[in-house]
Amino acid sequence: AVVSTQSTGSLRQSIVGKQNDVNRLQEQQSHTAYLLSSKEAELNSTIITISKKLRERSNQHKQALSDLDKIRAQNEFDREKTFKTESRLKAVDMQLACAK
Repeated sequence: AVVSTQSTGSLRQSIVGKQNDVNRLQEQQSHTAYLLSSKEAELNSTIITISKKLRERSNQHKQALSDLDKIRAQNEFDREKTFKTESRLKAVDMQLACAK
């Protein structure tokens, strides 16, 4: 009976030790889950911020391309206008030269 009592006591200690291990592991798991959840929220926030900035930059780029197209069109118009003006001036110069 004494051996049995010692074995039972030893078994209880072992069980208590295992329960403590399990509790400690559950606490660690809970803490790790909290850290992961916190990091996930931080990463999601970063992704949202980066996505917004990317959209803004994309819109700025589109606007810059649009502005560039307008400038090119205006330059082409100005070139044609300059060419026509120069042609008229040459014609007037020739008329003046012939009139002398």
